[in-house]
Amino acid sequence: MAITAEEIRSYPLSTDRKGYNMEEVDQLLDRVAEEIDELTATISDLRYQLETQPAPAPVAPAAPVIDEEAMNANLARARAEFDQQLAAVHADAQAAVNARDAR
Repeated sequence: MAITAEEIRSYPLSTDRKGYNMEEVDQLLDRVAEEIDELTATISDLRYQLETQPAPAPVAPAAPVIDEEAMNANLARARAEFDQQLAAVHADAQAAVNARDAR
């Protein structure tokens, strides 16, 4: 169980001839108790804030950036390559047909 500031303030200390200076001990215990009071208040405030604040809205991922000019250039290049390959296949097929017809 956690110790409270009031327990520190009211803790009975016995005296001894060779012990610590009681005034210094009392001052230290007062400082410790005050610090515990402040920390307890801070914890209480933070808990209250946590419980009463609305949850943050989820952040949507950013939409990807599309470079339309680059995309169109790539499509045009791919189309040109396809057209060249198609023309080559068509020429080969026509040559095969012509060779067959020549025999």
